[in-house]
Amino acid sequence: MIKRDPAKPIIFMHIPKTAGSTLHQLFHLNFKRNEIYTLGITGAPTNGKFSDRHKASIENLYSLGKSKLSGLKAVIGHMPYGLHEAFDSDAQYITVLRHPISRILSHYNFVKENSNHYLHERLKNEAPTVGDYVERLKSKELNNGMLRFFLGRDHNKIPFDGCHREMIEIALDRVEKRFVNVGIQEHFEDSVKLICKSNNWESLEIESKNISKSKYTTTLDKDEAESILRYNSLDLLLYEEIRRRFLEGQEKTSAP
Repeated sequence: MIKRDPAKPIIFMHIPKTAGSTLHQLFHLNFKRNEIYTLGITGAPTNGKFSDRHKASIENLYSLGKSKLSGLKAVIGHMPYGLHEAFDSDAQYITVLRHPISRILSHYNFVKENSNHYLHERLKNEAPTVGDYVERLKSKELNNGMLRFFLGRDHNKIPFDGCHREMIEIALDRVEKRFVNVGIQEHFEDSVKLICKSNNWESLEIESKNISKSKYTTTLDKDEAESILRYNSLDLLLYEEIRRRFLEGQEKTSAP
C-alpha cells in the first residue's frame, strides 16, 4: 500500500455492509462539511429512489469544474474503484473488507428490513433463507461483491458467476498502487487505529452501529454457509490475503 499524501483527496470506497457508519464519522470528524462529497447526498435530488439520487450525485461529481474539485478533500460512499479519475490530483483510497459469510448475512438482514431496497420484494417472495437469497436472486451484489468493487465501475458488465481468479491480482495490484489502508472488519478497532495513524487523523471511540435486532437471522446452517461461499469464493481469497497482510503489518508494528 502507499503512503498518505495529504495534498491529495482521499476516497472511502465503501463496500456495502462493511463498517460504513464509523468511517463516515471519522471523515466528518477530520474534515469540514464543505470538504466532503457524500455520494447519494451531495449534488443529488432530495427525494426519489436512492439509486437515482446516487447516480445523479456521481454525475454531478464528474461535472464539477476544477476550482470546485480542488476544494474537495474527501469523497465517501458506495462507489467502486475509479473515482480518482475525476481528480487531477490523483486521489488515494481507503476501504474495509469483511468475511464474505458475515457480509452476506448482514446484507440479507438489511434488505429484509428495508422495504425500499430493490431486492426487498424478491427476498420476501423467493428467499426464506440466506442460502435461497444467494442461490435464487442471483444478484451481482451477492456474487464476489467485494472483488467487483475493486474491478471498477464496469464490474456490472461481468455476468453473475463470471469473475475469475486472475481478477484477484488486478484487485491486489490496485491495493498496492492506490490504497493507503484496507481495514478488516473482524479486526475493526485495530483497523481504525491504523487508518487514523496513517492519515494523521483524530480518532473516536468505537461503537457498534446498526446492531442486528433479535428478529434478524444471526446463525447459518452448513448448507447456507456453503451457498454463500460457492458464489463468493473469490471474495474469500481476496479477504484472506488482505487479512494476512494486515496481521503481518500488525506484528511488525508491535515487534520490539
